[in-house]
Amino acid sequence: MRIAVLGVDLGKNSCSLVGLDEAGRIVLRRRMRRETVIAFAGKLPTCVVAMEACCGAHHIGLVVGFIFVVARNFRSAITFVCDEGDCLIRARRNLYFIHKYELQKELNRVPDNANLLIDLSSTSYVDLDNVDVINAFIKGAAYRNIAVIVRGDIAERSAPLINAPTSEVRFS
Repeated sequence: MRIAVLGVDLGKNSCSLVGLDEAGRIVLRRRMRRETVIAFAGKLPTCVVAMEACCGAHHIGLVVGFIFVVARNFRSAITFVCDEGDCLIRARRNLYFIHKYELQKELNRVPDNANLLIDLSSTSYVDLDNVDVINAFIKGAAYRNIAVIVRGDIAERSAPLINAPTSEVRFS
């Protein structure tokens, strides 16, 4: 059961939840007390949350929305693997400005004389702050004898933004 859209009707004492899959079929229908909605929603995978509320119930909607944003962005967005001289940095989802420190930390782990693949194939958006971090790393990579390859759809859209000679960076 994969929920793509969660509909929440926020009532005074209880809430009605309806979960839809990618095809729009109902896969979940529940009535819950307001206190349990937040715990339930925090355990769901990333999905769209649509809410309808009476005038006094808007505060729980803000809390649920806040939990979805915070919970999804505190999970690691970047995977780093290095085996001898071959390293991989993979973005598991879109890279926003809050992932800048994590990206810098992982790029600093790349050893000298390594081959590095930056895999952005799972992303549809990379914040300009992260592009700047990648640019700074690529400029210094030549001095550390690191060969950099950038892979993914975003690489083609970001190619004009990456300030490195094409001989040092290959897009695949």
